[in-house]
Amino acid sequence: MTQTSHSQLISASEDASSHDSSLPDLKKPLAALLTLGGDERMDLQSASGLNRYGCAPKLRRAIPFGNCTASSLTTLGAEGAQRWLDRLAAAAERESKRGLDCEAEALFREARLTLRRELGLLDSAVEIAFCPSGTDAELLALALVRGGNAKAVTNIISGPEEVGSGTTLAAAACYFQATVPAGVQRKVKARIDDALAASVELKTINLRQADGLMFEPEELDTRAKEMVENALLKGRKVILHVLAHSKTGAHAPSLACVDSLRKKYGSRVAIIIDAAQGRMSRLGMKAAIDKGYMVILTGSKFYGGPSFSGALFVPPEFWPKNTRQTKLPSGLADFFSAPELPVSWKGLRASLSQKPNIGLLLRWGAALAEIKAYYQVCGESRLDVLRFWEREVPARLAAAKYLLLLPSERVIGDDHNRLLQSKQTIFSFYLLNRENRKRLPKNSLLKVFHWMNRNLSELMPEASLSEKKILATEIHVGQPVLLTNEGESERCVLRIALGGALITRVAEDETLGSCFAARKEWLGQQIDLTWKKLDLIVEHFEKLAQRDAI
Repeated sequence: MTQTSHSQLISASEDASSHDSSLPDLKKPLAALLTLGGDERMDLQSASGLNRYGCAPKLRRAIPFGNCTASSLTTLGAEGAQRWLDRLAAAAERESKRGLDCEAEALFREARLTLRRELGLLDSAVEIAFCPSGTDAELLALALVRGGNAKAVTNIISGPEEVGSGTTLAAAACYFQATVPAGVQRKVKARIDDALAASVELKTINLRQADGLMFEPEELDTRAKEMVENALLKGRKVILHVLAHSKTGAHAPSLACVDSLRKKYGSRVAIIIDAAQGRMSRLGMKAAIDKGYMVILTGSKFYGGPSFSGALFVPPEFWPKNTRQTKLPSGLADFFSAPELPVSWKGLRASLSQKPNIGLLLRWGAALAEIKAYYQVCGESRLDVLRFWEREVPARLAAAKYLLLLPSERVIGDDHNRLLQSKQTIFSFYLLNRENRKRLPKNSLLKVFHWMNRNLSELMPEASLSEKKILATEIHVGQPVLLTNEGESERCVLRIALGGALITRVAEDETLGSCFAARKEWLGQQIDLTWKKLDLIVEHFEKLAQRDAI
């Protein structure tokens, strides 16, 4: 199957214009522009128009239950991105490249202000850097923690199997994709910067036992403390990641644990809250930032912006002027350009290309439209939808023949003021073989993931009309997550997730139902369609696999 590669899109977008040959072609379709400035994870398959995560930079009919992986463009997001594209195009028309660069800089500033306002951070001391993805944010965070000194760093990643697949490589200052946002090719696993990579010791904390269940919180906290203290004894600076909602909804280590470590060791331990899922409450995020913790966020998962849009929230301790950092490691120019960094970081910006990442900017234009719409919905309505989801998903999925829910992960308290941290929005499940009831392995779940996301009715001409209707429904679920490969067999799950864009629609979109109760019932019906299609796929798995291969 052929793909439209990231590098091809970059070349296509930089054709000579009547004003300046270095200008991107802003007359290209919005979908093409939205895929610029990232890596090959954004490549689109020619047959489906989807990337490897089953998403598209254009509108789709699929039921959006896979936002724990990534999101496709929505109508609201398209409108937001188009408004920013129109502003860029008008500026370029007025003053060619200089006008475009100035307008892009202004839009990045506007994006920072909007994020601070919508997330309740206007009175918090924080700077925001935009990143092509949450994984890229790891690189910038590492560089900022190391600062202007050459001190060795121990970087501790919690739940490496439940964060982005390239996170551990990025945390070790190594390339994690072959194509970088600058549009050139690099060798995966090679060092991004020799001095930075040589200074980093990577440690990981696995969350799960051989049976796929999580270790007790106390045990995970103990492991985190031991790793931190061992690194400090070696005279190293420590970065400890807190996983604030993993791919399966897990949290580790506990906030109490990291707070105690921070209190005991101060600036010798840097805390990064990995909230890339976007499922951290505003109150929780503000509390973390005010304690001096960095936070990684994306606009492309819970909030529903198009893939990929990352951001790093940086408290004063790590600002370049406070760490005597005058430039970034040279290899980071593959990932960042000056306009994505705060204006006050003059030295760091000077070490980067001044050319704005237009694709990233437009993706954030879409994501911010979703974020603003989500928080305009009254808190009671959002809480009502979250409670409906948390109650109805396990109740309705229990009717499936071949589905086994993973036991619920612990959420952070039951504080109704922290909606996202107190509610379960991701449910993970095994699928069972029709004949022997054994768990389907990852390679089979990958097939199911893709089949759920497409119309299968033509592959099953013998199905009844009602079955064909179910098989024709496109449902985007979360990609398979390998929990463990220990013991007698691997344990791998699929996921179903609720996102902010869908909460907004259920709360307000009358095309789904004339009243709130009807729209919640519509949401329940989509959950039913999901388990029914999963059952049909498992029932006819061998037949589908054979016919799909032809």
